[in-house]
Amino acid sequence: MNAASYVPGTWTGLVCGRLTALVGPGAPRSQVAALWDVAATGGGVHDALVALGEEAELPAFALVTLTRTGLLHAALRGGAEVSVGESSGVRELRAEPDAPWTEVTGHDVPAVTLRAPTGDAAGSAAPLPLVAGVVLAAALRVTAEPWDRVPDDEPGASFDELEGLTMVRGDLARLGPRPAAPDVPAPARQPAPVARIVLSTGLVVPLDRTVLIGRAPQVGRVSNADLPRLVTVPSPTQDVSRTHAEVRQEDEQVLVTDLTSLNGVRVMRPGVAPRRLHPGEPTVVVPGDVVDLGDGATFRLESE
Repeated sequence: MNAASYVPGTWTGLVCGRLTALVGPGAPRSQVAALWDVAATGGGVHDALVALGEEAELPAFALVTLTRTGLLHAALRGGAEVSVGESSGVRELRAEPDAPWTEVTGHDVPAVTLRAPTGDAAGSAAPLPLVAGVVLAAALRVTAEPWDRVPDDEPGASFDELEGLTMVRGDLARLGPRPAAPDVPAPARQPAPVARIVLSTGLVVPLDRTVLIGRAPQVGRVSNADLPRLVTVPSPTQDVSRTHAEVRQEDEQVLVTDLTSLNGVRVMRPGVAPRRLHPGEPTVVVPGDVVDLGDGATFRLESE
C-alpha cells in the first residue's frame, strides 16, 4: 500500500488497496460502497468505472492507481483534477469536457494528488495521514514510495511531512456504515495472469512479452531477453505502417502505444465513442476493447 494523506473537504475520498478515489458530493452511498468493495478486493481503475454504473449515473470523480514502481493509471470526470509529480515538475490533468471520462497513464511517477474543484478546498487546513478508509476530503495525495522511504527533503509545507500513520475514522459516521476491513494477513500476491490479443486475421497472441504490430514490423537493437514478438498484419492499401503499434502487459494492465504511425491507432469500447491515441503515449486498454490499426486490421484484448 502507498503512503497517503488528505485535506478535509466535502467530496468523498477513498483509499484502500491500490485504488485511490475522490468522488463528487452528489455521489450516493451505494456508489461509495461499490468503490470500497472494488478496492478491498484489489480492483483497479477499470473495475471502479464498472462499479460506478451507467454513464448517466456517473458523478464527478478522480480514480487513480499508482504502483510502487511508479506506474500510474488515472480516470477523471467532471471538475476533479489530478496533479502528477514528474522529474521535470508537476503535470496537471483534467477531464476532456466532451468525453464520458478521460483516462491517462504514466511511468516513473513518484506522487499524485487528487483535488476537488477550486472552491471546495478547506482553506489552510493541515493535511492528515491516512492508511485506509473513507473520508470527506478536498484533496488526497499518494506516493509511490514505501513507508520507510517517505521523502523528507521537499521544501515548504507538503503532504509528505507526516510524523505518524493512523486509520482515520472520524468522518465515516457521516457517510453511513461501510464494510469492516478484514483483520487477517493479506495473502501473498500472485503474478498477474497473462492477457492475449486476438487479431482480425484470427491469430491469437499471448502478451508474455512486448508485441510489435505492423505490415512489416522491425525491432531495434535490444537484448535477447527483451526481444519483442513481431506480428504482421495485411494492409493492401498500406494504411498500416511498417511498425504501427506496441502492445505490452505491465502487472495487471495492458498498454497500447501508437508508434508515430501514419494513420493512427483508435480504441473502441462498447458504449463509448472511439478515441484516437496520442502518438508515443502508452494507453491502458481493457478486455473487450477493440484496437483499430486501419485498413481492416484490428485486434481485441482478452483476459486468460
